[in-house]
Amino acid sequence: MNIIIYSDNISNLNSKLAHKIDNDLKTWTAKSATDNSTLYYHTTKSEQWENDLYLKPFIDKDKGTLTFKITKINGIPLKFASEFGYLIGRFTQILIVHLSDYYSKIEIK
Repeated sequence: MNIIIYSDNISNLNSKLAHKIDNDLKTWTAKSATDNSTLYYHTTKSEQWENDLYLKPFIDKDKGTLTFKITKINGIPLKFASEFGYLIGRFTQILIVHLSDYYSKIEIK
């Protein structure tokens, strides 16, 4: 499953999200992947998913979408209700609370 965000200016949305995570949000961390893409990790005091679960963004300027694929490192499948549900809920919370002026619609597919 993916989080798909629609925007008229997808590059601006991606930039605003990266800035928010880098500067304002204490429960998310951005790290570079080996392919130079950015991976977003949810961080907690318990380090429950530290360096384990991540979201990877994919921009499609033609469709005006920013898609986040949620996966576990080393290809271990996610438990839908607990891990995926929690991560997707926390991430969409960021989008709604902090970035709602930069997109028109969010889909979870």
